Amino acid sequence: MAGKLSSEKAFRLINPAGQSEEAEQPHAEPGFDDPSQQTPTLPSARWKRYLLFSVVTLVAISFAGTILYGISLILNKEPPSLILTPTEEKINPLSQEKASSLARQTMTGFLNSTTTEERLQYVMHPDECRDALNDYYKTRHHFDSPLWKIDRIEAAQYDGQPIWMLAYVSLNKQRSHAVLQQEGDALKIHWQASYAYGEISWEQFALTQPEKPVQMRAYVTPHLGPLPPGTTEKSHIALTIENKQGAFTGLAIMEKGAEGASLMSKIPPDARVPVNLRLYYQHQANGIKQLSIHSLLHFQWIRPPLGEMGTPFQLQR
Repeated sequence: MAGKLSSEKAFRLINPAGQSEEAEQPHAEPGFDDPSQQTPTLPSARWKRYLLFSVVTLVAISFAGTILYGISLILNKEPPSLILTPTEEKINPLSQEKASSLARQTMTGFLNSTTTEERLQYVMHPDECRDALNDYYKTRHHFDSPLWKIDRIEAAQYDGQPIWMLAYVSLNKQRSHAVLQQEGDALKIHWQASYAYGEISWEQFALTQPEKPVQMRAYVTPHLGPLPPGTTEKSHIALTIENKQGAFTGLAIMEKGAEGASLMSKIPPDARVPVNLRLYYQHQANGIKQLSIHSLLHFQWIRPPLGEMGTPFQLQR
């Protein structure tokens, strides 16, 4: 038989709403009065083992992959392939007919120009040529006659790029040469190759007979006669030097080991080839000052390809 509650205890268990406090208490776990203080349920030992096994497996796979990649780099001796993007667009070659038409347009515009800025529109690398054009036309007082006709045009290559070698005749019946280089769908004048001239005038060169090499533009022809005293065919070649107007002519020697000597020795016997070279006078043992070629700078006309040291030639007159 259950014991009876005292009136005081029964009063404490009844709240003001008349409900029993014991009836409102939740079914808490033994030993926990506040649910917020209860410890969350921990995973079982089986799940701990699964988690640990997964982590170890991932680490092992990553480590093995790193080792295999390193081994593949060691065994693969070939460098990785690179995709190179060309920096310049490929130049489409021009037909002979198209090149002749473009050459006429370029030379007509250039020869009809009256100022440096107008001429620079028809020249390759205009910024590099501005001073040279000013010197050529303003300081040296050269002038051009309008174009009459294109006498001959030939395709070649210079430094891997297509060029056109041109012989033209102006209205004053003077025959001249020019080198045109392709720029897109146009042809422009390669000034350095077409209009190079001497560091000093030929008159000054003949008068001073410089003992230090100076850059001069001249025509050369192989010398077929005997060599000057003190030289032999084993050590030197001999060429006749002549300026454009023919006012200066001299027999020059060139050491076979000098720069460009191998090319100069290939000039055909009957050719008169325009060149840019360094000339000077050297004292011989017999007291004579001998005209000498220090080095060849370049030919104005070269058969392609330049990289294979092509044989120079002259357009036939």
